[in-house]
Amino acid sequence: MKKIIKGVFNAFGLELTKKSKVENAFELQKKIIGNTNKAVTIFDVGAHIGNVSLQYNTLFSNASIYSFEPFPPSFNSLQQNTSTHKNITLFNKGLGAYTGTAKFHSNQSEQTNSILATHEQANSNWGNNDLLKTKEIVEIDLTTIDQIVEEENIKTIDILKMDVQGAEHEVMAGAKKTIEKQMIRLIYTEIITVPTYQGQKEFDDILKMYRAYGFELFTIYKAGHRADGRLQFIDAIFVNPTR
Repeated sequence: MKKIIKGVFNAFGLELTKKSKVENAFELQKKIIGNTNKAVTIFDVGAHIGNVSLQYNTLFSNASIYSFEPFPPSFNSLQQNTSTHKNITLFNKGLGAYTGTAKFHSNQSEQTNSILATHEQANSNWGNNDLLKTKEIVEIDLTTIDQIVEEENIKTIDILKMDVQGAEHEVMAGAKKTIEKQMIRLIYTEIITVPTYQGQKEFDDILKMYRAYGFELFTIYKAGHRADGRLQFIDAIFVNPTR
């Protein structure tokens, strides 16, 4: 049967391609970028303690990685974990829509910290475990992608990775000049789909935002669900089709 189907496709000048293997998100990014020996620039926004920065460092042999983590305890761990890698530049700052300072919500779990306040439905949407309960609000330094690109004389951002707990739209708002110049090639980001933070965007609005900025959804990974089956989050890859 497969031979018959293939013959039909060939008769019309079409090729029946094999089903492609779906790699993990990082292997796919490596595949999209292509030559792993060439110079690449990566922004790790919401770097936490550096695990993702280090993973990118193993994937690309000639990477310049800019890692942003505003929360001091997490930043201290980031410094320790990346201290032997001179190609990883650290910033004890958050990225957002403007340059200045911002209130930052330190939660029960560091990985849920955000410049956005916790939504009243967050606890029930995430298992009633108080991981998003805010312990204190601290002041952090904030900058923008546009500002960093100018200060560091960056010509292109091959990968923009964001894990900023609902504030992706703020980061993108601070990258308008960079986006207009078609400098960002690929975005790897988390999208939260249940009410978790005050001011987070709805799922469809997030998709529209990336499309408006010129990025197409390439694929999704790592979907998480509540006990009742409702989607909580996805990780997604967006690409600039002109790059």
